[in-house]
Amino acid sequence: MPVTLRTRALSCVAAALLVMCCFSSAVRATPYLSAEIESALAARSGFLQNTGLTEEDFISFDSWIEANGLQQFEGRVAGSSGPWPHYMRGLVSNDGNAAAEQYGRAMKAAGPGALWLLSLEFVRYEQYPWADAAFDAVEKVIIGNGGSRAPLLSQKLMLMGNIMAESSPERAVFCYKWANRFDPNHPWWAYKKGGIDFPRSVAGAAPGFISESFNVLLNSWRAQLSFISAVYRYISVTLFMFICALFLVFTIKYLPSGTHHIGDALFRRASPRFRTASSVAIAVSVLILGILPGLWLIAFLTYRFLSPSEKKLMLFACAVLAVSPLDHYAKNFLRHNLEPNSAAALLDRAVNEGYSGGLHEQISANAAKQPQSYANQLALGVSLTKKGDYTAAAEAVDKALKIVPNDYTAMMYAGNIAFLRGDFDGMDHSLRDLIAKYPKCARARYNLAQAYAGEGRLDASDMITDAAKVNAALISDYMRENEHYFDGAPPPLRRVMQPVITPVYFWGRIFPHDWKSAFGNAVRPLWVSAAGALLFIMLAVLGAAVWGKSRTKVRTYFVCRICGRLLCRKCRKGTLCEACNRACLATQNNAATMYNMQKACQDKSLLYKNITKYALGMAVPGAGRLYKGEQTTRRPALVMLISCAVYAAYYCAFTFSTNYPSVTVINPVYFVSMFLIYNITAAIKQSNELSNTLKTRAKMATNA
Repeated sequence: MPVTLRTRALSCVAAALLVMCCFSSAVRATPYLSAEIESALAARSGFLQNTGLTEEDFISFDSWIEANGLQQFEGRVAGSSGPWPHYMRGLVSNDGNAAAEQYGRAMKAAGPGALWLLSLEFVRYEQYPWADAAFDAVEKVIIGNGGSRAPLLSQKLMLMGNIMAESSPERAVFCYKWANRFDPNHPWWAYKKGGIDFPRSVAGAAPGFISESFNVLLNSWRAQLSFISAVYRYISVTLFMFICALFLVFTIKYLPSGTHHIGDALFRRASPRFRTASSVAIAVSVLILGILPGLWLIAFLTYRFLSPSEKKLMLFACAVLAVSPLDHYAKNFLRHNLEPNSAAALLDRAVNEGYSGGLHEQISANAAKQPQSYANQLALGVSLTKKGDYTAAAEAVDKALKIVPNDYTAMMYAGNIAFLRGDFDGMDHSLRDLIAKYPKCARARYNLAQAYAGEGRLDASDMITDAAKVNAALISDYMRENEHYFDGAPPPLRRVMQPVITPVYFWGRIFPHDWKSAFGNAVRPLWVSAAGALLFIMLAVLGAAVWGKSRTKVRTYFVCRICGRLLCRKCRKGTLCEACNRACLATQNNAATMYNMQKACQDKSLLYKNITKYALGMAVPGAGRLYKGEQTTRRPALVMLISCAVYAAYYCAFTFSTNYPSVTVINPVYFVSMFLIYNITAAIKQSNELSNTLKTRAKMATNA
């Protein structure tokens, strides 16, 4: 199937929208391994200082060797220990075998932080096999510490790839590949890889990126929650713009009529034009106190003048206004668990990352602050387990089980802690209860096999076989990793499988349990919403009982038969306003003069209305037709809603931000221009219609 320009454009837009909706808050930087990396950087700086080298000399070491010679370098590093002398010897060696030997010694002498720095150096010099080996060694450290991902390392690799994308695409792709290995919970690597050769790469990269995005969306509760939050934000922005557009049209069209009695009461002796302008200004000035009070006042002032179909739109707008204060609770409810210090986020990090002091401090503070949150207690137990304090970890997990009995993750960790303490009977008891409640739990069956093996029971292999029958891929991958990294003799934390925070577990356990803290303690939005509901009921009752009858409006209000200005029976008798009455008296009620005056006023009023209509149509397509007052408001309102949805998409794209490091995450020029085509086309159309109207008026004036 040939790839057309439309296919490429739609793929680009789909990819950008997936990024914008799903992953604005899905991934956050974490301090795991940051202490080790900082320590390795300090050790490298100390080594360079002792050898009389600077960071600039280290970065451009080839140039330094050419200027100073290998013999001087050997003299400076003589007696030095650690990975860096071996790495630098291998870097300047002309013998491939000698260089490989030095690189191997450097990796053996390196700790986790130094291994990470060596990996980046190998990437910088395009030593990809050694970079793979070094990254593999870092991954071994992560897995050995009970972790499954390292977002901090992934984000650093993404940033490095972004910097190298223009000068060395091959190195950038290598960085993106390992960024995905260190944190598979995001599709950024595919997105940035596709951006290397944009736009020619869109057709090839977009399908893979979309597939990765949906895969993350299905398997990550963070992505799901972020997606729901983004969709809610988009809908709320669209509704807000639509309501504002509706009120703008009704304000321009009917507010002068609604404030007529204000002008007559306060500015009776002033000119009609001044009275109208002053009364409208007084009503609009209420917006200074807040947008909700101002819109409610406008609704009550204009409702009686609306047509039946316009009244339905106004009631819909007022219903939205009544519930709009609850947006505070909705945002808190959706975004609470995405915060980096929330119970769900800390539990997820504790389960998926290795131990780090900064993370443990946050978890301990949360557990002390909210001791009744089982997620906080469970996160504390997991963190203490990875720290090696099994007694305190068992106490924290027991507290979590008292708050939420029979919790799958807590029961799994209770069994794992018993295994790490050497209490095989306790592990057997915990995991048997777990399997009885969750018979399809392959992880629990595998861990129970480890307890059987620790007790010397012969049926341990049978239990592993039972676990493989439940989930063969999970068990085989886990055993293969242990064989690859640890030669079949894994460290304690890798001898048993750790549970994971799945979307089902998050939505079924964590999210409903923390709903009170997610809503927050603010009461004011609830009272404001209750007041809005009361105002809505009052407006509906007044509209049906007092303003619903058309004859009431006709009897109370009328327009001057010459200039069309609104009048009421209380302030003026007859059919003329004061200005037109004085003008007619001055002409001694000449019929021809009065007709010409009426014609001129009508033409002037029609011109003003046409200009206003076209201006509204340019600002919000569809608003001009609603202002014009067609028989049905359904089509203009639908066009306005589509226009507001387009504007909302532009706003969400323009204000999009992410915690993931990137030179340019989304360039709005790539897809926002497509949104603007709709609005630009509408503006051109309105300009042409206004031009044709003015030409027609000029011809009529010439013929007259």
